[in-house]
Amino acid sequence: MLDNSIGQAVRTAYALGLHLDPSPSMPEQDREMRRRLWWAVYLMDSKAGMKLGRPFLLRDSHVMPLLPSDSLEAARMSGSAFAPIGNNSTWLSYNLHQTELYIKVRAAYTSFYDRELDLRNGQTIWDDRHALEASAEVLFPHIEILKEWSNTVPESLKLKRENNGTPLTTDDTRLLFEQFAPLWLQRQRVLLEHSYHHLSVNLYRPLISFSSKPSPGSRAEEIAMRCASHAIMLSKITQQVLVETSILDGWHEAFHCQWNAAMTLIGFVMVYPDALLAIEARNAIGLAVDVFDNFGAKFSVAANAAKITRDLCAKVDFLAKHNQSQRDPLNDVQNVSMDDCMGISQGLSSDTSSTSYTNVLAPDLSLFDMAVDVDFWNNLDALWPEADNLFQFQPEI
Repeated sequence: MLDNSIGQAVRTAYALGLHLDPSPSMPEQDREMRRRLWWAVYLMDSKAGMKLGRPFLLRDSHVMPLLPSDSLEAARMSGSAFAPIGNNSTWLSYNLHQTELYIKVRAAYTSFYDRELDLRNGQTIWDDRHALEASAEVLFPHIEILKEWSNTVPESLKLKRENNGTPLTTDDTRLLFEQFAPLWLQRQRVLLEHSYHHLSVNLYRPLISFSSKPSPGSRAEEIAMRCASHAIMLSKITQQVLVETSILDGWHEAFHCQWNAAMTLIGFVMVYPDALLAIEARNAIGLAVDVFDNFGAKFSVAANAAKITRDLCAKVDFLAKHNQSQRDPLNDVQNVSMDDCMGISQGLSSDTSSTSYTNVLAPDLSLFDMAVDVDFWNNLDALWPEADNLFQFQPEI
């Protein structure tokens, strides 16, 4: 259904000639409106393609209209009465910089997925360490491109950080909300940084490999670490925004981004249990559960997402303790509590010496599909609660 809707929007945009820059004889207000319409379709196509792992319907070419203006005059002609936000930025600046972000991320996607890797029949990049590293080399230049994009964002559109932290980074500083900034501006700031971290997680996630772990210090490992850092930052931002403000209340796209980040972090903890980021990633998964609980009060899918995440975390935690006890047999009895064993025993094979992440997680959901396979996001049926439990989430009158 999503593909059909976007296909209709794309065909309509072409039929209306929105892919061409408007004629100079047209009133400037209409010219800007047509540009905004075209780039709105472009963003919708980009979001769907990246989310579902499908080819983009719009072809990137030079035959495109100019990006919409965010000038004071364009804002005045738009019909909205929002005040300028400083440094010649307006309420239209958010849309402009978000569009530029998607253009750059989409270019990275195209470079990554269009590369010929000379794999044997049936192989993927996760089956060949050299192919994984070659793919990382393709992505690596785009890291700097995204950094350059962040430097072009005006200060008025950046979320402030405590202790002079740097916005649009993974420096682990908490957000600082301006008390008297209008709500629409605060929301634009949150959504712009949220989009940046979400798109970075999606872009870098294929480098987290279960079957062929990258070599230490390799490009592939570095990008996997960057992926985890962005997922951690997204989780911290989402949880803080929900607790301290109403900016993301009812914003279901924020839930989907958090679900994506949580599954990525679980995959990361499985692949890199001893990494420096592993503890921070595990803590961020706990924040993700808090986010799901927050959304779950009014959104039944989120309530079930919280349950799934808790179950997966319990199993990953058990296996981490189990593997640690194998490395340190003198403490194996003290490291694993009876409660942990009782809660996880049904997921383990009878031969504990062969305990693996795959054996434990397979009965519930394929974690590999959830954390890495982008096509998983086309089907959220696994998140719907049992029909018998739906009465718990009846809307309030």
